[in-house]
Amino acid sequence: MTTTRAMLNGALLACLTTAAARAQSSSRPALRAPLRPLAAPPAYARENPDARSYALVGGVWWDGARFAPRTFYAVRGLLQSARPARVDSMIDLVGLYVIPPFGDAHSHNLSFARARMDSVRDAYLREGSFYVQVLGNSASRLAAIRDRYNTPCALDVVAANGILTPTDGHGIEVAEALALGFRDPWAAIYGPSADSVRHSRLADGDQYWRLDSVADVAAKWPRILAAHPDLIKITIIGSPDADGRAPTWPARMWFMRGLGEPVVREVVTRAHAAGLRVAAHVETARDFEVAVRDGVDVIAHMLGPDFRPGEARAYRIDDGVMQLAAERGVVVVPTVAVTLDVTAGDPERLARAQDAQRDNLRRLVQHGVRIAVGRDEVWHTAREEFDALHGLGVLDPRALLTAWTETPRTIFPGRRIGRLADGYEASFLALRRDPLADLDAVGDVALRVKQGCVLQ
Repeated sequence: MTTTRAMLNGALLACLTTAAARAQSSSRPALRAPLRPLAAPPAYARENPDARSYALVGGVWWDGARFAPRTFYAVRGLLQSARPARVDSMIDLVGLYVIPPFGDAHSHNLSFARARMDSVRDAYLREGSFYVQVLGNSASRLAAIRDRYNTPCALDVVAANGILTPTDGHGIEVAEALALGFRDPWAAIYGPSADSVRHSRLADGDQYWRLDSVADVAAKWPRILAAHPDLIKITIIGSPDADGRAPTWPARMWFMRGLGEPVVREVVTRAHAAGLRVAAHVETARDFEVAVRDGVDVIAHMLGPDFRPGEARAYRIDDGVMQLAAERGVVVVPTVAVTLDVTAGDPERLARAQDAQRDNLRRLVQHGVRIAVGRDEVWHTAREEFDALHGLGVLDPRALLTAWTETPRTIFPGRRIGRLADGYEASFLALRRDPLADLDAVGDVALRVKQGCVLQ
């Protein structure tokens, strides 16, 4: 990942002058200052010089649109069509459906105690999610176990190493509950220990950074970078609407606050200058708009659930904002499975939230915004989000399969993964059944290969 950051550092595009002009002459939100978005990183593949040379014979291979018969060879952990001078072994794929492996673009796993994290790691490998993006973690805890990841035969992980949020902002509540030793953080946040969680600062400067002003960004930025983040995670919650009205939340949800817009712009500018992507937690349509307007690269939610009746419009993203997101290459990670958790036992609230999600997801896809799969919440993996997206009934099996198999390229931009083609990494899953005919086939995995390493 250090190599990836090095390739990204200093690679900046020219200011979006023409895009700003188009935005100002239409219904899209106007840019208040030139942006310096990240350039597309150079393409690269990670070889595995210790891998055996395999002939991958038979099977039908996913080409991004359909399955077709192919024969590939895996050499030094990379795919090639031409037969190499030496083949060590053959892998028989006859009767199997070969697809790229999956990823989880919004995780909070893999940085806690080893015993419990081993079970989550194994769950990822079983479901075929080889690439994980951790958007909120303890930098020190992950550093202690990072040698377990990012090798050819293990999970590949990128991490934000802390959330950037204001005082009493989102991210602090869970971080402090865990730092205080509560096994069930939400029970602590909403229970008798709520005050102790709110006023604790044990995880400050490790699992979160408090930024209340642009001056705070300048003062703390060197230490934020010293934590070696692979990307930056910020909160944008409660942005005022066009009339200056901010949403209100139940009193017990004191943590529903995000960075002010001047702070967001300062963070994005500094992150892009350092070659780092920025992912944002958002809740309302206005938050989504601020994220797109101010240059965020990944939006880590497709809006939160509708907490009260009559607020559906607060969650409906403007079409002009969606178009701007598509033009800027913003990736949206919907995390709709979270809605099933927070609305449990309240079918009316769930229905309101899912109506808004269906409407937004349908129009995001129509505008060409890229969708990635990410579950959110600790102890859960990406398959639950895949199933939740399927349950919305907006994306057909082909679109869902494409979204999940291309999610790894959201996590590792520029890396030759997420496709089965010459020069791409020899990482794939072999399914026993056709997932286009039955999406449950994604769970019927006969073989897992990562960078030419056959995983057991």
